[in-house]
Amino acid sequence: MFKKKKLNNKNLFFILLIYTIGHIFFYNSNFYINYFNSLFWLIFLIIFYYQDKNVLKKKYFNQVLIISIIFFILYFLSGFIFGFTKSPYNHSFISIFYNLIKIILPIFGIEIIRYRLLNSNNSNRLRALITIIIILSEINFKALFFSNNIILFQYIASIIVPIITKNILFTYLSLNSHYDIPVIISLLNEVPTYLLPRIPYSNWFITGSLSIIKYAIIYCLFKYYIFNNKVKKTSIIIDTLTIIISSLLIFFMLGLFKYQPIAILSFFKSK
Repeated sequence: MFKKKKLNNKNLFFILLIYTIGHIFFYNSNFYINYFNSLFWLIFLIIFYYQDKNVLKKKYFNQVLIISIIFFILYFLSGFIFGFTKSPYNHSFISIFYNLIKIILPIFGIEIIRYRLLNSNNSNRLRALITIIIILSEINFKALFFSNNIILFQYIASIIVPIITKNILFTYLSLNSHYDIPVIISLLNEVPTYLLPRIPYSNWFITGSLSIIKYAIIYCLFKYYIFNNKVKKTSIIIDTLTIIISSLLIFFMLGLFKYQPIAILSFFKSK
């Protein structure tokens, strides 16, 4: 499955698989969330950085940083449209530090493993398998299987679909650049929630829809402009129109235009 000269990649695949299995079965355990998860990735990163001194490549660093900051600004400004709500997280220094450790370590660990495994072979099937395993490592299966139909639909639309979209994007970015790009995007997407005392309000529909649009825009920016891939103009036009039409449809469903959708309920009396 992997090249013999890179035996350490087998270990990386094993680590990813074990982590995903543990995540599926122990995700709702307080010990797993508060201690094991952070300790697991801390040990992994110490070992990895000790073995690999050239851990970051700064190619495209400025571009991805600017794009991520722009999306963060747009995220904050969306609060003036949808309103703001109090952050659910404690903002004492110790709590902020502890919460950031819990999200930063897994982000670095997962993206390092993704990058190393994806670029160590040319098998599309294996690359797809790695992406699927990473997707499974982010899903809360208890929420997936122990919810009623309405909550299940909302969870799929607001959480699972964006997770799938994000990981497809990150796989594409890892194959064409380095793991620092997905890391920066993830950090500027996750960290503000723990730092800001008030965050923009978003229901399940807003969260899922805007996340998908954001990842689609990032994909187009890198594919057509930053990576400078030679593509047909028709592909650029089609992808751009798809994003614009989808965005307008979502904004219409959110009631941001003069004309808004309404639901009319009809009741029929049986004879």
